[in-house]
Amino acid sequence: MLNFHFKSDLSAIDRETLFGIIFAVVLYTAIMAAICLALYILRAIGIYKMSKTAGVEYPWLSFIPVANSFTLGRLAEKYHKNPIEKPAKYSVILLILHIVEKIIEILFAVFLCIAAVTSVREIMGAALYDEPIKLSAALSFIPLILSSFLLMLSALAFAIVKYIALWRVYASFDGKNAVLFTVLSVLFNFLEPVFLFVIRNNQPNFAPLGIYNPDNYEQ
Repeated sequence: MLNFHFKSDLSAIDRETLFGIIFAVVLYTAIMAAICLALYILRAIGIYKMSKTAGVEYPWLSFIPVANSFTLGRLAEKYHKNPIEKPAKYSVILLILHIVEKIIEILFAVFLCIAAVTSVREIMGAALYDEPIKLSAALSFIPLILSSFLLMLSALAFAIVKYIALWRVYASFDGKNAVLFTVLSVLFNFLEPVFLFVIRNNQPNFAPLGIYNPDNYEQ
């Protein structure tokens, strides 16, 4: 039988240091959570107000995670670079890509837990009972590696389409700064909600080169 003995005679300084570290971690987590929540609300308000101005259906979807991609896409579809452009279905594409990304994220988390548990079990067995590490420990990482690769691809695809759609929204509500806002949003992601909130009350120009005419579509 194995007997484990834990040292419990922590000094006052050790306790203060430990409590200080815990407090710092909790405080940092709370601050970051508050910032993320504030940015999410700013983004949602910005998209909601622009959707109302543009006459997009179901603008309240702007406040719902994942579903807000649909609203952003609908705004992007309103913009026409020229009178004969037929915009892509950004709303559907963004929504599908976002859902796929979230599903892969869940699978990645599951495979990560499985790989971690399997590895720890094999390592503990090898350390305590002098058992060889089984091949299953290595094989458990295969789904994890595959899912991480798929996650990167899905995230990249979603990001590309999202920033294209975002540029179209910026171009509609602040054409002069559309490129600048898009570049800064790519480099500093936290600026995206700020820009969307700032331009929310601007009057949109969805056809800068002329009035859109659906009769110009190729059938």
